[in-house]
Amino acid sequence: MIYSRIFIDANILIDLFFENRPYSFYSKSVLEYLIEASSTLYTSSDLITTIYYLMARENKNKSIALENISNLLEIIDVIIPFSHLEIKESIELMNKDSNFKDFEDTLQYYLAKSNNCDLILTNDNDFYSPDIYKLDAKTMFQNISNS
Repeated sequence: MIYSRIFIDANILIDLFFENRPYSFYSKSVLEYLIEASSTLYTSSDLITTIYYLMARENKNKSIALENISNLLEIIDVIIPFSHLEIKESIELMNKDSNFKDFEDTLQYYLAKSNNCDLILTNDNDFYSPDIYKLDAKTMFQNISNS
């Protein structure tokens, strides 16, 4: 199946910059495929700041971290902002459905759903997504390779 609107979780994006992570190869390969397939890639504004923080801390070099964020902006089509409303809706989701256990994941799910994403690409096995298809990078890589 071809997915056209894909929400990219932070762990996939972090894999682009930290090659020692177990899914790094798969995340890079899948993102290259999605870019070539002209899929629209989404993430949220808070994930960009999280990625910057991790890169700046790891590299101890602000300019490299900023350059990497600039490069990220070249491949991500839509950076979703959020406000009071989205945070409140995420809290309500967690209160209504006990399967939503992680607040950050719930917010990312809500943003993906609000933007009509048809896939969430995440390497987080615990990411709960009741009605948006979810894949990890390795599984998606295997699906692409077998098609």
